[in-house]
Amino acid sequence: MTYTLNGVSGTLNLSRFTFAPVTPDGTYIYSFKQSVALCTNPALNGTFYGSATAVFKSLGGGNFSLTTSNGLSYSGTYQQGGAKIYTNGATFTYMGATAATSLNISFQDNFFIATEQGVYQQGETCSFNNQISGIKQQ
Repeated sequence: MTYTLNGVSGTLNLSRFTFAPVTPDGTYIYSFKQSVALCTNPALNGTFYGSATAVFKSLGGGNFSLTTSNGLSYSGTYQQGGAKIYTNGATFTYMGATAATSLNISFQDNFFIATEQGVYQQGETCSFNNQISGIKQQ
């Protein structure tokens, strides 16, 4: 790059640096807030808080699996965006029921934040909205 500053000309070499890929694989401790509404059985509606562990695995080709200690399994796709990893949607399985969900996870360094919305159907039909955050175990 050639420049002039206060009448003095000069040159400056520019370099481009590539971010190292983020490796989201690992075990995370997370906490969540779950809001459940519109259940066939209104007694199931409400807000719930909890914590658990989750294991995230990259499966190649931008695919992932996520298994939690409280019985949820997810599968979907992810993409790298700079120093972050993003998911956009997934399929989850819980107690034999499978459904699509809008799971959105953003990984950065050793933590993640996530939101999720969906409708669960197994004997009951409920819609849910989750707010989740976690940190990778070292």
